[in-house]
Amino acid sequence: MVTPSLRFARNVKLRAEIRQSESKHKTIQLSGIEIGLRKPSDGAGTSAVISTAKSTGGVLSFLMLMPGLLACMLVRAAYPLLDDRIALGLMIAFFLLPFVVQLFLILRKQSNARLLRIVYACSGCALVILALVFFVNGGMDRSPGTVMRASVIRKSVLIGRHGTRQYHLKVSSWRPGRDSEDLNVSSGVFRRAAVGRSVAIEVHRGYLNLPWSEKISAE
Repeated sequence: MVTPSLRFARNVKLRAEIRQSESKHKTIQLSGIEIGLRKPSDGAGTSAVISTAKSTGGVLSFLMLMPGLLACMLVRAAYPLLDDRIALGLMIAFFLLPFVVQLFLILRKQSNARLLRIVYACSGCALVILALVFFVNGGMDRSPGTVMRASVIRKSVLIGRHGTRQYHLKVSSWRPGRDSEDLNVSSGVFRRAAVGRSVAIEVHRGYLNLPWSEKISAE
């Protein structure tokens, strides 16, 4: 026979059950309150580490392109080539090449980290070499400047995402076989220049025979 005192003792007695499942999930039940303690599995921890490593590797690969890209932009602004569109096209091509290869691998559902590292490294080196070519052509050029005069055909302004503005003049060409030249100018020159009027361009031959302009002024 169970006395009331024993029944009361049983009701207030603290009962703890520890159950461990196959998923390594431990449950502790204290008087109807269940507390779950789960130990992370080795596979989950390993996949998290691999995911973090892949993300870090992608950032490092992207950073490999930045020194050459910044160098190209700075040297290109200091010694602007007359055929600047070709230089700009090469810069964009070298910069986008790794992303094109990566997109190609994604579309084919393939993964080749070694190939991507090689492509990123080659594109970074190509940008650095391109910047060196611009620098050698302009920085080592000791040829005297020749002032050329050309008539302004069109004025245009390109506005970037962050409100940056680039001022362009399309002028008649003084080179044989060409009808026009595209020039990047400052805002002051752009304001003073007028369609139908002349601008003076100081042109250098270039150390590598790539003509570049040093000074442009509106007349």
